[in-house]
Amino acid sequence: MLKLITDDGVYYDACLYDHYQPPVKYKQVGGEEGDQVSLQSLHCCLRVAVIESLNAVLETSSDLFAPKVIYKSFELNLIVDSLVEIGSLLGLDKQTSRSLLSHLDKRKPKTAGLKLSPSFSLLLRLELFRLFHFLNYLKDLDVAQDCAKHLSRLEQEAPKCFKHLKKHTSEVELQRKDVRSGQLWLERILFVVDPRLRKMSHNSHLRDNMLEMIGGIPTNERYTKFSLLIKGLRSLNNKILWFEVFGSKAKMDQFLYLQRWVNKSTLALSVLISCLLLIIYGIPIDPNTHAVLAGGSFYSKNPPAGYSDAPYPFAQQTSNPQLAANMSYVIAQSDLSLKYRLLLISRWSSSAEWQLWPEGRHVTLMLCCLHLALTLVQALSYLVLEFPVEWMAFLEEEGSKERKERKEDSEEESSSQVSRFNGRKYLMSMPELPRERKASGRGWLPLRILKQSYKLWYVTGLTTMSLLGVISSPFFQVLCMLDYFQQPGGKLVTRSIVVGGPALIRSFAVGLIFLAVYGFLGYAYMSDIAIEARESCHSPFQCVSKFVIDSFGGDLRTVVGTSSAWSFPALVVYADLWDVGRSLFILSSIIFWSFLLQPVVTGQIIDAFRKIRKVRRSTESYLKSRCFISGSEEFKFHDFPGEWEKREGGKYVWNYLYLFRKLLHDDDIGFSLSVQAAEALLLQDKIDLFPNGSFWRAVRRAASQQAEQQTSQKLPEEKEMRAELAERRVEVSKFRDRYKYAPTLLSTSR
Repeated sequence: MLKLITDDGVYYDACLYDHYQPPVKYKQVGGEEGDQVSLQSLHCCLRVAVIESLNAVLETSSDLFAPKVIYKSFELNLIVDSLVEIGSLLGLDKQTSRSLLSHLDKRKPKTAGLKLSPSFSLLLRLELFRLFHFLNYLKDLDVAQDCAKHLSRLEQEAPKCFKHLKKHTSEVELQRKDVRSGQLWLERILFVVDPRLRKMSHNSHLRDNMLEMIGGIPTNERYTKFSLLIKGLRSLNNKILWFEVFGSKAKMDQFLYLQRWVNKSTLALSVLISCLLLIIYGIPIDPNTHAVLAGGSFYSKNPPAGYSDAPYPFAQQTSNPQLAANMSYVIAQSDLSLKYRLLLISRWSSSAEWQLWPEGRHVTLMLCCLHLALTLVQALSYLVLEFPVEWMAFLEEEGSKERKERKEDSEEESSSQVSRFNGRKYLMSMPELPRERKASGRGWLPLRILKQSYKLWYVTGLTTMSLLGVISSPFFQVLCMLDYFQQPGGKLVTRSIVVGGPALIRSFAVGLIFLAVYGFLGYAYMSDIAIEARESCHSPFQCVSKFVIDSFGGDLRTVVGTSSAWSFPALVVYADLWDVGRSLFILSSIIFWSFLLQPVVTGQIIDAFRKIRKVRRSTESYLKSRCFISGSEEFKFHDFPGEWEKREGGKYVWNYLYLFRKLLHDDDIGFSLSVQAAEALLLQDKIDLFPNGSFWRAVRRAASQQAEQQTSQKLPEEKEMRAELAERRVEVSKFRDRYKYAPTLLSTSR
């Protein structure tokens, strides 16, 4: 306490707001041992402790008797006056109305220009929030709505203070199990939210992450739902903690906006470079006219029927006029791919490939350099913003595994301790040999996280392709278009492949087996026609490979040929059984592949998309009709105004993120039993702290109704007991009267 409320240097403290005096300048506190603490700070600290104790009683009380006694013991007007005055001292409202105490003192407190020490300001802020929470707890017990009237008065007299309190106050519902009775209690906890955390949570990037996390959690099973929720909230908490290192929310928004802009720009540049290569690169140019050769028309050495090759008008200007007489020969010679393939060099370095637009090479190179720069910025942003968060999550996961292993080892040791005095019992329950303990892999943590960080490998590969696009060939920039799979639309396609991947792999295995069988049979019995007709294969490997390639292309006839055996089957079945068998062979392969297997694969892909869409729609409908935390339907909240608006669309999950931040990283979490129990469960990754199928207001109303019923049932019994007691009192009074006159009667008789 002394460490909290002391401060170095000269400071000014306001006097207690319940004893109005001019500001007093206190002595310098040098930080040495034995320095005295200001009386105002001690009073404020004691008041905070008392209010926290009352709030803890209101939070954890399962019986409504104690809260109602507390409610009847306080004057709410004085609490509101205290809130107004504290808000004025902290500068939350410039002007304050005349409170009851100021009327008694007959002067208004002068708070303008008042200077508070950081320690005393912190204590006043704590007291301000604790009093506000105390009023909100009492509001739930107030049937006549007096607390609501006092809160509305606070909103009118100190609007800025009230807005500040509402903005930075959050609530959660926690389930706690009583150790003695084993009964489960649902309790509501109010706590203060760090202003930096509140601002950071309004970031659009974090909101998208929250919605994506909630959308990916199945809601049909409680354990899976809340286990994934705890893991996701821990990850978001780590991300917010790391984001706070960069300073304010404005700076963080700028970083995230730059990251999104860079991610989209790299994809757009790779698409632009690919389009430029398709339009201007490798176009054959006539060396005599310096125009596109043959006007962009295609000519073949073996023209189809009905077409003729066009003559080349500049044949005499070539080195071989006889061969260059036709356009097809000139076009064939302009293709330099074979030359570069034999020399194993890149076509990027040849100026002949850029004859259509020579400056396009420099423009493309400039775009490749810009793409490399943006890719490096993207990699740097990942290493700075995201990789540390993955590292923290990995360390937490390793820590939880170690704690679990230590717990299992301690349980094994405790279970193996058997009394050795009874030899037979000890031999019958001889423990097993202890397991060999594996060496700790802490030294290999960096390598293990490198194996698990797929995003790191992806960023490394993308940067490598962009670098090769600059130093080797712009063709590597085409591979960078795969960055689309990191965008939302591409992630949907990737997710569908992951969902339907096992079924697709099984179907692909069946297809490969089918193609291998038909490829071998085609080589064994149909290879003569294939060789004569198309010269497609001359060995089993060639035939099976050709069968696989052409099957995926949709044409199986290239393997068995296009001669009369296929085009004209046998006229009579029994006249040429060999040709009939060959036709049936082709027909069966086409039926199995084109009509059975390919539709099955297509249907599996469609089914994967349907599953993803169904999960997304079910999650959206769940969030629209139910509370994500409690699982209660919307209509159950109709009797409690304003309750559903706090929970619609998964908004209530943010409150648990604020609570996790407080439990995991705040030293002072108070001494409320519910908060302490929630912290213990959270450290053990247990889901028992979340409510199960109900919410606090409904439970509290049911408890109050049950208490009223019990009270109404006890009233007749109490009336009967009081009537009987009155009768007994009358009998006792009569007996006393008789006993009073008994001695006088005896004396007279004597």
